[in-house]
Amino acid sequence: MRSDGKYERGTFSKKFTNFKKIYYNHTREIICFNCGVDLKESYVVSANRHRIRCLNCAHRLKIIPDIPQECIL
Repeated sequence: MRSDGKYERGTFSKKFTNFKKIYYNHTREIICFNCGVDLKESYVVSANRHRIRCLNCAHRLKIIPDIPQECIL
């Protein structure tokens, strides 16, 4: 976090389609649509109809082909 209260945007993000993207969730209270794990301060996969999933569920359901190396903490 910067001194002015905003977050650095040096995190990885990737857009697959207009509706499907991977990004780092800094502050929102989100739970995984499938497994129910808390996704605050972690990488998430956003899909259409506001179905946000963790990377493991998205990869297991073949929503993303592979988990990007940049997203492994």
